Amino acid sequence: RLTLAPKTTYAPDFLVMRPDGTLELHEVKGFMEDDAAVKLKITAEVYWLFPVYHVTYHRTSGWTRRRVGAPPSCAT
Repeated sequence: RLTLAPKTTYAPDFLVMRPDGTLELHEVKGFMEDDAAVKLKITAEVYWLFPVYHVTYHRTSGWTRRRVGAPPSCAT
């Protein structure tokens, strides 16, 4: 469980390790409720080191994943 705020947590469906060793958080949902979408966006901001993906399955196209949020910009 990841803490997002006091008394607010989020448990991703999967922690995925890519072949290069990087970690990703995956949430598998057929339909996204508003509260779940907000938690995913907050997770992507608070835990910016781990890319967060919303993963869905479509009968015609198979599995798809969409990154939630944007990677942080590097200010120099």
